[in-house]
Amino acid sequence: MVGSLDIRTYFYQGMSELEELASMHALKGIKVYTGYQEIDLQDAKTQAIARLAVNANKPFFDDTIATLRAHPNVWTDASGLLDSRYEQNDIPACAESLRRVLHEAGPHKVLFGTDFPVETHDDAIKIADQALREFSTDEKRLFYHGNALKLLGGRQ
Repeated sequence: MVGSLDIRTYFYQGMSELEELASMHALKGIKVYTGYQEIDLQDAKTQAIARLAVNANKPFFDDTIATLRAHPNVWTDASGLLDSRYEQNDIPACAESLRRVLHEAGPHKVLFGTDFPVETHDDAIKIADQALREFSTDEKRLFYHGNALKLLGGRQ
C-alpha cells in the first residue's frame, strides 16, 4: 500500500494513520504532491522515508528531475500531466515534458499513472506512448509496470 497525506489540513491525523500502517509493515511508501504541499524533499525527515513517490510535479519538471537524480528512494509518476476535458491540444507538450523527465532522470525513476478522472487512461497512454518512442522495450516495461513492482515489493 502507498499512502497519501494532505499535510495542510489533516497532518496529525494522517501522520498517526501512516505511522500505524508503517508499524504493521503495510505501507511501502507515501505519495506527496510537492507542487502544492510545500514539502522539501531535501529535508532530513523526508530522506529518512524508505520509498517516497512524488507526482510528476507539473510544471516544476526541473525540480522533479533534480530530486529524482539526488535521491535513490524517490520516484515520480506520470499522472496529472493533463486535464483531459480541457487540454487535449496539450498532449504533445505533455509527452515532451514526460520524455524529458524519462531521459534526464532515467526510466527506472518514473511510474505510469493516470490521475483518473481528471486525466483519462486513454490520454495517459497517448502521452506515454509518444514520450517513450525512443526508449527500449525493457525501459518501457520499467515505466509501465516494473518500477511499480519494485516500489511495492512485487515479483518482476
